[in-house]
Amino acid sequence: MSKPTKVPGIPKPPADVSPGMRGWLTSVAEALEIRLGRRGDPKDRAVTLRELIEGGLAEDLKSTRFDPNNINSGNLGIGPVEVTDSSVPPAPTSFAAAAAYSQVNLSWDYPNYGNHSFAEIYGHDSDTIGDAQLIGVSSGRAYADPIGSGASRYYWIRFVSTSNIIGPFNSGTGTLATTAADVDHLLDVLTDAITESELATDLQTEIDKISGDINVTDSVTARIAAEATARATAISGEASARATAISTSADALQAQLNDLTGMAAWDSTESYSIDSGTAR
Repeated sequence: MSKPTKVPGIPKPPADVSPGMRGWLTSVAEALEIRLGRRGDPKDRAVTLRELIEGGLAEDLKSTRFDPNNINSGNLGIGPVEVTDSSVPPAPTSFAAAAAYSQVNLSWDYPNYGNHSFAEIYGHDSDTIGDAQLIGVSSGRAYADPIGSGASRYYWIRFVSTSNIIGPFNSGTGTLATTAADVDHLLDVLTDAITESELATDLQTEIDKISGDINVTDSVTARIAAEATARATAISGEASARATAISTSADALQAQLNDLTGMAAWDSTESYSIDSGTAR
């Protein structure tokens, strides 16, 4: 870089000039000193091409000199200096796909390199990276893919630098995400399937056979009364049968007692025949 040219100071107007010329020269000197930053507010001074080049806002002049009558010649070189960084971005890390009801929320670690521009997000129905399609880009570290409910998709991402250098994918294997099924939709499908089934037709036929309103309270009361009557009848029959059996047994026992009371006292000296009850 060359050394800056030293700008000399502006002397006072000569003493032998006319008063009018002295005033004009004084004004010119004051204007120059303002533009040189030697007088007035520093914000009003002029900016040199050297300052633009050293500040990175312009490039150095080319071999030919600047032609103010041809500002499109390209010799001035004013404009942002493009710096190309050819380094390859790293592979994304901690890539995750969290499925919700109708969308998949993708996330990854913040890019760990200086000239990051954005991330490309790819997706496909199968785990085949060669068939994956670009579905979106993100300058941050998250992306939401609205794929709908009950759907599955494999995902990959890669970084792109400000120099348009593309980095590798996060992995050769896709990250799978499956959204939840739409419960309302499933219920509608199930309802339609049941309504159109043979079982539904049969049930509806039986329901149609029922006429009039059914009083649940009266029905339950009548059933309880009938059950109580049936049980009472059964208990009464059982008691009558048992009473008859007891009476029959008592009569038989009484007959046996009557036979015993008419027998003679037993005599050890007498001989008795079997079942006779009397001596021979």
